[in-house]
Amino acid sequence: MRFISSLIIVSIMIALIIIPAYIVAFIDIAFIGRGDALRNIIFYIIDQDPNIPGEERRFMAEDLLIFGIQPLLIYLTSFWSIIFISWIIVTEFLRIDRPNKAFKFMWIWFLFLIVMLVLSGYMTYYFLYSQKDVYQFVGGPQITSIIFLTTILSLILFYLTTLFITSRVNRPTVPLATILMRT
Repeated sequence: MRFISSLIIVSIMIALIIIPAYIVAFIDIAFIGRGDALRNIIFYIIDQDPNIPGEERRFMAEDLLIFGIQPLLIYLTSFWSIIFISWIIVTEFLRIDRPNKAFKFMWIWFLFLIVMLVLSGYMTYYFLYSQKDVYQFVGGPQITSIIFLTTILSLILFYLTTLFITSRVNRPTVPLATILMRT
């Protein structure tokens, strides 16, 4: 039962970040940016080189959406799910019976955090900037801010999700969890 409730929490937390990203990337919403997903990509993400004609910029935005943004969102959704399911499984196999023992395993939490941040940031760089189909369509400042945003969102998502899916006995493995979740 605890495993199912943890999976529900994981699904909700990931959906809070991924569903708005899918909506912004694929649905034209009039009050967000330029009102059109491709125009938002052209204006906010594509490199602002004045020598590129408008029609070519539109093709670049379509390629970036198909070959970069869509696979990135699918990757992040599946990767984050795998990380959290692995966290649930690892904390269950630690067989900790007292919270005092859990402090010794805080390094595992940091290891999961570092893996999540590094792979989320790197794959954002790969899908939006360095892969062959969309090589350097995105400008340097834009890719830097996108990687920074992805890393910060991954950090917040990981901390909050592990805070709620970690059992009471294993809670000391999450930094500050015993202070925040006094139960």
